[in-house]
Amino acid sequence: MNTLKFRYSNGKVGSDASIDRWLYTNSYIVNPAGGTGMEFGAPYTVSSPYPYRYEGTIANPDIQWETSHKIDYGIEAAFFDNRLLFTYDYFTEHRSNIFLSGGDRVLPAYYGADPVAANVGEVDIKGWEIETEFRNQASRSFGYWFKFGASYVIDNVIFKGDPELRPDYQKQEGFPMDIVRATLNQGEHSFYSSWNDIYNSVGTENNSDLLPGDFKTLDYNADGIINADDNVPADYPIRPQHTYSPSAGLSYKNFSASVSFYGVYNLSSGLNWRYSGSSFGSSVARIANHYVDNIWSPENERFGEDAMNASSRFSSRGRQGFINYPRYYLRLENAEISYNITGQNAQLLEKLNISNARISLSGNNLLMFSPVYLDMDKVSQLSNVSNRHMYPVLRRVNLGMHLEF
Repeated sequence: MNTLKFRYSNGKVGSDASIDRWLYTNSYIVNPAGGTGMEFGAPYTVSSPYPYRYEGTIANPDIQWETSHKIDYGIEAAFFDNRLLFTYDYFTEHRSNIFLSGGDRVLPAYYGADPVAANVGEVDIKGWEIETEFRNQASRSFGYWFKFGASYVIDNVIFKGDPELRPDYQKQEGFPMDIVRATLNQGEHSFYSSWNDIYNSVGTENNSDLLPGDFKTLDYNADGIINADDNVPADYPIRPQHTYSPSAGLSYKNFSASVSFYGVYNLSSGLNWRYSGSSFGSSVARIANHYVDNIWSPENERFGEDAMNASSRFSSRGRQGFINYPRYYLRLENAEISYNITGQNAQLLEKLNISNARISLSGNNLLMFSPVYLDMDKVSQLSNVSNRHMYPVLRRVNLGMHLEF
């Protein structure tokens, strides 16, 4: 062992970036004279000729910034003449005084006004990061290296103002932030195969858009109607909880080569959004080939996608079922092979006042190993249905020369 180091950090930071100004002061709304508002007389009403004022936003004098208490435990070690390096960090974060706007809070009707913004949210975050690297120069002309990094992060909402009598599965508390919630399908290949099948199934608040070929959704709370109360949380958030990145390289004389991978798992695919645009009949609609090739029809009832129909019913309840499409993947992010020009060719470089020259062939996003399709492997994934299918990640191959004078 060449190095052994222990690290520890503990501190608090704060932020008010997402908090509106002047929330600690009351605001009043002025209705101009003769405007709509106070009226006198019945049945022939007359508006008051005088302006009047009434309370608008209710002040909260306790508004403050959000606080994050972070603790990190780390270890660094090196072995075999620093050929093998190892780093590990375990961290926790407790976020308190999280700002919740009035729209995010639920208060009883007898409060008599809109809910007041407050610093009442609370979230716990924990995780770890590990990185190991091995380098060896086997001879003067040959060397190689391997590197592996991985991380795990999970968060849990402790408090977000959920009503006490709300069922646990409908609460934000106890689940990761921004967890996907949706009505479940009864099965992977469970469709309404006919009108009789629709009439004999559990109804929804609005059945006007339901057609054969739509997914059969689940009445989760068994109250005899399918609505927003049947939305349940997915297993994981749309953010990956696990990421990992193996890489390797070697060099032999003037040649060198390297590859790097990036992978994720433990993440949800989000809602069953398969169409981009408001409807098939719309001029902005875009439907991926995967869906067109796998749509339901009376002759193909075991296909994986529900029926495709024109008109605005794309946003109907029949399209809101949840299919947890797998999103884990391992992608070859980068590969490169290069050659340093030396030897007899170096004489020509000296005449051109070039001190070093290097030719390289590299590529990005060359391979991906995963059942993922469409844009679900993007680093930053959109959640808006109208922008769901973004332009795919490009595969690039570059041939270049690097010169130093």
